[in-house]
Amino acid sequence: MLTAKIKYSDYENIVVDCPRCGHELVFNRASDLCTFELIFGANVSCFDWKGGFWLNGDSVNERHEAIIYSCHDLLEAKRYMNCILNICQAYEMFFSLYLRVKLLYVPFGANSNRGSKAQAKMNQLSRELSSKTKKFTFWKMRNLFLHLAIDSIQPSNLGESETYIVALANSNPPEDAELNSLVDRKLAHFLERIRRTNIPELRNEVVHKEGYRPTRTEAEDALGEARSVLLPLTWQLDVHDDVNWYCKGSR
Repeated sequence: MLTAKIKYSDYENIVVDCPRCGHELVFNRASDLCTFELIFGANVSCFDWKGGFWLNGDSVNERHEAIIYSCHDLLEAKRYMNCILNICQAYEMFFSLYLRVKLLYVPFGANSNRGSKAQAKMNQLSRELSSKTKKFTFWKMRNLFLHLAIDSIQPSNLGESETYIVALANSNPPEDAELNSLVDRKLAHFLERIRRTNIPELRNEVVHKEGYRPTRTEAEDALGEARSVLLPLTWQLDVHDDVNWYCKGSR
């Protein structure tokens, strides 16, 4: 069977050259592939000659990372407004993922009893967490993330997680003293940069009635900041959107 390796993939699309006709094909994950799972192997059809071939080689990135990487193409296309929107979205996706990891995945994975009841409880809490935070602004999500990271809050089971989720509320950003108290100075540096980022203000200027058009320098600076903060934090905080990663004995 004809085989082709993905030459480019991002959050929405996969791009490949047809192994028979050589035409560049763009497969949308939602409309064409009908899955958001990583494509380690899939049968697809060329849009031109309609024949099928085997597709593989998807990139393994967290969703917020994929959003960040897609911004490089937006820069080249001079779509600076879209670049700012995507960067801000990447921050929000990272905050949301961190909450799921700390409040759902780790407590679930830490217990040896991970039967159907525990899975149902995690799914219930996932819905509650989503409902609780769906209207939270960038600043609310940022503050939740910062306090969780600074205070090293880690429920040991889903019961403790439920108590924490029920009590979730708006909070102020951490004070300088709280950041300065962190022994891990590298982490403190990253958290300080997130506390001071101006990306939500810039995003609001773009999307609201002002319709602000950022310069390339503003877009490049915002992207550089996101890359230098969110990508290393993903590794340092061990943040993955896969509950199995946190189950005992899975690593």
